[in-house]
Amino acid sequence: LELKVTALLNAVPIGAPVRVNLTLTNTANEPLPVPVSLSLKTGQITGQVIDQAGTARPFSTVVRHLDETGLRMLEPGRSISHSLTLLRGSQGALFPSSGIYRIVVSATWDVNSYPVRAAGETIVMVTPAVDAAHAEAALKILSSPDALLTLALGGDHLEEGIAAIHIALKHPVLRPHFAYIEAKRLAQRFGKRKANLQAASELIDESTVMSPAEIKKASTLVKSEGTDRAAGPVLAARTGRASADRAAGHRHGLRAP
Repeated sequence: LELKVTALLNAVPIGAPVRVNLTLTNTANEPLPVPVSLSLKTGQITGQVIDQAGTARPFSTVVRHLDETGLRMLEPGRSISHSLTLLRGSQGALFPSSGIYRIVVSATWDVNSYPVRAAGETIVMVTPAVDAAHAEAALKILSSPDALLTLALGGDHLEEGIAAIHIALKHPVLRPHFAYIEAKRLAQRFGKRKANLQAASELIDESTVMSPAEIKKASTLVKSEGTDRAAGPVLAARTGRASADRAAGHRHGLRAP
């Protein structure tokens, strides 16, 4: 089994989440049992981010979804894929300053009480702040534990995290990296608040950075919360397909079909 780890963007601005794609491939000549999903929420995916000084910062799921765990048989030559959006770990910000970082990801599971592990890694560059406003917004994001919880859980109850993300949305460098996170929050009902697909669709444009897993999630939200007949198709169109157009790597945005 081979676990391939690739950064969605080779370089991201400081303060932005880092999106990573995972692909687990069966290189054997027979079917092998693998996790049902490579989502961080299964609890079977963990990792660490290592800076240039060798400091390792671990990451794992904030909340575990038991319905995503379990095993499936993966046929020879076939693969399963998922994406991670990394921002903070148990020791704080995973990318606290500009520089080059190694991202090491491990998938671990048991087969008949026998532990199985597949691992891979990639490298990403975090670029410095372009101005004082960017530095201030990045500091707010990096110093707010609730920013990660807002990313993972959504909802309206994490006021500090939402405030930090709103500050990031006001800066043109960070906005593309956080637009989907806020759109996802608004596109899901919370308590008595209904899903607001109109507001969510207004956040998404061609510059929005989204992983394949986030694009799929956006499509799912439109189907499950798509009661707004006017805004639902707009959001669906804007999350229709990813494009790659950055010479230094793959920059995935959104374009209407």
